[in-house]
Amino acid sequence: MNTPKLLIPLLLLTSCGLVAKFKNSTSYTEQLKPRNIFVIVVADKDTKNCLNYYQGFLIDSLKCNHVETNGTCYCCRDKNTKISDVIRENLLTDNNYTHILTVVITKTIVGNGNTSSRELELDLFSMADQKKIWKGSLTVSMSWFISEDNYREVARKLNESTIKEFKNQGIL
Repeated sequence: MNTPKLLIPLLLLTSCGLVAKFKNSTSYTEQLKPRNIFVIVVADKDTKNCLNYYQGFLIDSLKCNHVETNGTCYCCRDKNTKISDVIRENLLTDNNYTHILTVVITKTIVGNGNTSSRELELDLFSMADQKKIWKGSLTVSMSWFISEDNYREVARKLNESTIKEFKNQGIL
C-alpha cells in the first residue's frame, strides 16, 4: 500500500506521541480579567528555539483574546538565575502592563531514545498588588526530533493547552 506524500508529515507528527497538558493549576480568584500582560518565557539552551515559538504563539493568542501583550524569550537560564532579576532586566521601563506572566522550565526528563519531557511553571503576577495571583504547571512529553517543524508543533501544543487552561480558570 502506498501512503500519499501529503499524509507522511501528518503520520510523523502523530507518531511522535506529543502530549501537552496541565498537571496542576491554582484557582484564579481575581474579579477582573487581565487586560494587558507582559510575557517572559525563560528557556535553556536545549529549548530556546521551541520556547521562542511558544512565546510568539502565546502572545498572538492573547491578542486574539483581546489582551494587550508583549514579551520576551530569555535564554539561557542556569541554576543560579533568579526569576525576579530576569523580570527586572526584561520588563520595559515605560510599561503599562497590569500583569506579568512568567514561563520557566522546572524539570527535564530524558527517556529512552529520543523521548523527553519538560515541566513548565507558569506564574501570573499582578503589578498593582505586587503578588502572584495564579500558578500552573504544564507538562509536555514528546519524541524530541531536532527540527524547526517539530519545535513549532510542540510550541503549538503548549500554546493550545495554556489558552485552554486560561479560559477554564477565567483568566481569559
